[in-house]
Amino acid sequence: MTFIQFLLQKRINNAAFQAEKPEMWHHFAELFGQMGEKSFDAQKKFYFNPLRAEFPLPAEEIARIEEAKKAAAAAKKIPAKPIIPVVEKKEEPAEEPAKKVPPKMKPIMRKEPVLAEKVEENLIVLPENTQAPAKKVPPKMKPIMRKEPVLEEKVEETPIILPENMETPAKKVPPKMKPIMKKTPPPSE
Repeated sequence: MTFIQFLLQKRINNAAFQAEKPEMWHHFAELFGQMGEKSFDAQKKFYFNPLRAEFPLPAEEIARIEEAKKAAAAAKKIPAKPIIPVVEKKEEPAEEPAKKVPPKMKPIMRKEPVLAEKVEENLIVLPENTQAPAKKVPPKMKPIMRKEPVLEEKVEETPIILPENMETPAKKVPPKMKPIMKKTPPPSE
């Protein structure tokens, strides 16, 4: 689409606009060429109403544009597909085999076979044809966390020699850290 077609679409008289405001027309034409129809329309849409009021298109031109739009819309219409009669086929519903759902697996809990039972202090021995006894799993041991005594490091003590006039040594205070402020040099001209 050209800038002239765009002005016709917005119902602005191109010849009158170009004759009375050539600087604005050239500026708009240049921008339209750089950014395209949609971007130009979005950025400059507040200019179109005053321009349309100042440079209106003649009624014959508006009617010609409307007819061209209708013709273009009619040409774009997709022709209807021919209707094909649908013949219904009566099929007997085939019995679909039932979908087999895989069985859900359940955990197997095996009980340890009892080889001997104690009933009223009498020992009853079961027959030997039962399954071999399962190996007993020793109970899980919980780790015992022992607290080890913390050994204090011995620091060699050096005797402090005091001047005669002092009875107790003064506490040594570590020096305080002072922030370093770097001065920036003034900008040179």
